[in-house]
Amino acid sequence: MSGKRIIIVDDEADFVSMLAKNLEIFGYEPEECTTPRQVLNRFRKQSYDWALVDYRMPEMNGDLLVREIEALDTSCKIIMLTGFLLESEVRNIMEANPRINACLQKPFDVQELVNVIERNSRGQG
Repeated sequence: MSGKRIIIVDDEADFVSMLAKNLEIFGYEPEECTTPRQVLNRFRKQSYDWALVDYRMPEMNGDLLVREIEALDTSCKIIMLTGFLLESEVRNIMEANPRINACLQKPFDVQELVNVIERNSRGQG
């Protein structure tokens, strides 16, 4: 399986921990972050195949964080996670930033996330 290194950022630590444990079951190598600053510091040291980015965080919204990630790593694929946006808002975000491969509404099934990752890893996004 390609695309195994995943960084997760969400200000809800329990959600990040649960998601990381579930992704490990599927053979991924997740790293947990609870602030955008942590994510950017890690991207300065290494690269990731995937970034799972919460849209609403206190320090910086997900849209801005995606742009910061792009400046550090142009090959990382991105999935936006949100529990608050309307479908039209999601569509606007994805149109404004084509680097976002998908947007999943919380709560979501981990198998759904894995399917999105696998489909996009094969270039069939």
